[in-house]
Amino acid sequence: MDSFGEELQDLQTTKSKKLSHQRKIRVTQRILKRLKNNLLKFYEHVVRMEDNRWHKRLMTCSLGGRRRRGQPEVKWEEEIERVMKQRNLTADDTTNSQLWRRTTSNR
Repeated sequence: MDSFGEELQDLQTTKSKKLSHQRKIRVTQRILKRLKNNLLKFYEHVVRMEDNRWHKRLMTCSLGGRRRRGQPEVKWEEEIERVMKQRNLTADDTTNSQLWRRTTSNR
């Protein structure tokens, strides 16, 4: 009878650990979604700027020279392209503010 109680307690702790892990995953997914949405909102903001603004010039410039050793860092433009591809967006969609806001809402 004592072993049955121990097994039941083990099952309950295992279940609570699993639920806790699932909650952490959901929170992480929500945070990532919000970060991606904010990235796209800023991208739209910069794309719609005039060409002489320094934000836009910095976004399109490239620095000369050699990169450091090791794995190449993920570039800002590559991340934007990846997120836009996931959501079936193009750079031309930035002109359609209703579509852009609908796909980048934090809901």
